[in-house]
Amino acid sequence: RNNFLSNAPPFQGCDVDNKTKNVIQFYSDVGIPEPDCFYSSLHDGGLDHIAKHYPNATIIMMPREFGAWHKSVLKWGRGRLLRRWKKVCGFTGSFGTCVHNDLPCWKDFYDAHTKKIRDFVINHPHLTYLEFPLHASSPSVLESYTGISSSCFQHCRPGRPKDLNIDMRTYRKCQPIS
Repeated sequence: RNNFLSNAPPFQGCDVDNKTKNVIQFYSDVGIPEPDCFYSSLHDGGLDHIAKHYPNATIIMMPREFGAWHKSVLKWGRGRLLRRWKKVCGFTGSFGTCVHNDLPCWKDFYDAHTKKIRDFVINHPHLTYLEFPLHASSPSVLESYTGISSSCFQHCRPGRPKDLNIDMRTYRKCQPIS
């Protein structure tokens, strides 16, 4: 968000591997609900900002069936994502007053967001755009189109595991998709 507000490249200061000091060649899921809410695909000018600073960028969208998306958002961090969107970001659903289970409102939000990204890339033909459904074979599809190893594509869960018997010394929030 700070880079957006100061007209700096979106990933300036975030695009270097802290261990190897190598520049990271790709990034995913451009959005954070805290501490200062900012989602490039939701906030006005966010996508334009990416296109301006990264004219050869590839935008990848992996839509899924709305019901599966809604269920995932509801259970992400045991509902923390929706609470953060409302409390920190100041928006819910179609930027109106959706409640957790207001399916028509969230469907409008999901469809409008998907359309916004599609319309954006149509109007910015210098960008590369990949869209394919999110499913178990998505890592292989991603690797075939981008060369990014399918092992980089993982399913991550926020917070602590529900099973209190899990050894936290070996627990990993992100797991390969199987």
